[in-house]
Amino acid sequence: MPGILDLVQQSLDGEAVQALSRQLGADPQQTRSAITTALPTLLAGLSHHAAQGDNAATLTNALQEHDGSVLGDAAGFVQGGGAQGAGAGLLGHFLGQHQDNAANAIAGASGLNTGQATQLLQSLAPLMMGAVGQASQQQGGLNPAGLLSMLQGEHQSVAQGQPDLLGIATSLFGQAQGGGLLGSLEKGLGGLLGGR
Repeated sequence: MPGILDLVQQSLDGEAVQALSRQLGADPQQTRSAITTALPTLLAGLSHHAAQGDNAATLTNALQEHDGSVLGDAAGFVQGGGAQGAGAGLLGHFLGQHQDNAANAIAGASGLNTGQATQLLQSLAPLMMGAVGQASQQQGGLNPAGLLSMLQGEHQSVAQGQPDLLGIATSLFGQAQGGGLLGSLEKGLGGLLGGR
């Protein structure tokens, strides 16, 4: 069964990446590199957010509006302008108060500017929510505890395959204070891009 990131990445074909690149005013290769870092960061953020208080229950309810159908035409969704409008609100589920730090880190690692990185995160958030909703449905519709378990399991699996991601999540969500945050994030994200 494909994981959450697999579902999103499968939807981001060449046409979708081109659409995102035009939206951002960036080179497609640069956009693809930024996507590679942005998706795991969103997953880490959503996993962290769902573990706080009653957020897993709130997220479970929100998924009723995200069945994964958006993944069937990611390029059309981006071109239609719906991605950023929906994504601006959804980023709260993923990154909370850490949105600016995440955007700065992705920008520093990929070469996008901070505004472009924020736009990218906003565009990817609805696709991620669609993938989470689809993955939940594939398991029969998860309750809050099951949803949290799925998110944490996938995050740990990705982090084991790409250890730098664990450092990103720790910096974003475990050490949100301190002057070294941005530098440690950029170092972790840079490792994902071959030390760029």
